[in-house]
Amino acid sequence: MATASTSLIELAGSNRSFYVPGFELRVKGAPLPRNVVRDVSEVTYEDGTDRVDGFSLALANWDDAKRAPKYVGLPMARLNEPNAQLFQPDNEIQLLMGYQGDLRLLMTGIITTLDVEFPEQGGSRVTVHGLNVLDRLRRKQYSWTWPDDGATSIRDSDVALALARAPDDAKNRPGLGIQVKVDPAAQSREPALPRVVMQNQYPIVFLLERARRRGYEITIDEQPGGAAPQKVLYFGPTSELANVTYVLEWGKSLQSFRPVFSSARQLAAVTVCGFDRKAKKQIAERVELKDLPQADRVNADLMKYTIAAGREDVVTDQPVNTQEEARKKAFAILREQQQKMVTCSGTTVGLPDLRAGRNVVVRGTGFPFDGVYFLTGTRHTLGEQGYRTTFDAKRIRAEAGR
Repeated sequence: MATASTSLIELAGSNRSFYVPGFELRVKGAPLPRNVVRDVSEVTYEDGTDRVDGFSLALANWDDAKRAPKYVGLPMARLNEPNAQLFQPDNEIQLLMGYQGDLRLLMTGIITTLDVEFPEQGGSRVTVHGLNVLDRLRRKQYSWTWPDDGATSIRDSDVALALARAPDDAKNRPGLGIQVKVDPAAQSREPALPRVVMQNQYPIVFLLERARRRGYEITIDEQPGGAAPQKVLYFGPTSELANVTYVLEWGKSLQSFRPVFSSARQLAAVTVCGFDRKAKKQIAERVELKDLPQADRVNADLMKYTIAAGREDVVTDQPVNTQEEARKKAFAILREQQQKMVTCSGTTVGLPDLRAGRNVVVRGTGFPFDGVYFLTGTRHTLGEQGYRTTFDAKRIRAEAGR
């Protein structure tokens, strides 16, 4: 989500240099030796709004002089050699990508998979896969509702702080069991929500979704003190990456673009049903798309197609206890389904700041595709073809003033 402090950059007119892409890998805090870096043929980083981000490294695994593997598949007698220790499962790796003199830390991860190839001809190759260290917190799925302390509203940062507690399986109450730090200034700007619901999710994945909706990041750092450093989870505005919104134009900075416009299954009205326990009566709140407040009219320039179709739906599986909650839920459903009218995939020059949860502005593709898009996933690849970023996104509105 773009904020008031977000910078708008027209990539085609910027003076940034994209000629010398680069990457850096640090294993257990130490940079990879130069001779090992030369064996790496491709580095890939992927993220998404609904998943833990991950990486992969493709590298040559063959020593021509010794006629034997270099890193994976060594005989038992050589397992203590430095090369044999580099890519062991559970090793921690930091991945930085970008351009000469401007590398950005994309993630700190752990190695989870080694995919080794011993071909009929040629030397062995290995692809190393890993996930963000946050994946270590993915243990059990829970369902929970906030506020859970009698309050009338809650913010996303409040939810993050609530999840710092240890899980209580006796009460099926979720928790991460790690100290959580938030940004008080950002917390004060967050909207107060009447209810936040987690439904059968891993708490860390749920928190990632909340973070990326706000354009936040989640990282784990070590805080000195005591006999050993303490792990601290940070939930808040990004610090390592620039808070920017890129303007990508077809034929210039947007190398390929594949949008899909679909009015199928769009709703002109929705009825949310529930039960008011205090009044002991059924709830049924019907809201039409044309009733949406102006500020909530996502893709307002496309609403006419949905209203003309006249499709309605009845929702009975949402946890609502009051008429007002049902009305807000109905509005939320209409907003969300409108964001699915135009989706896309695209490719541009490698941009480490282009991440899931950010916005981009697309131009040069005409109606109904020009506009502001919310990134649902990105893939950064640096290899023989240079550095490229591909993305998946959904259109959230027309660009103001155009």
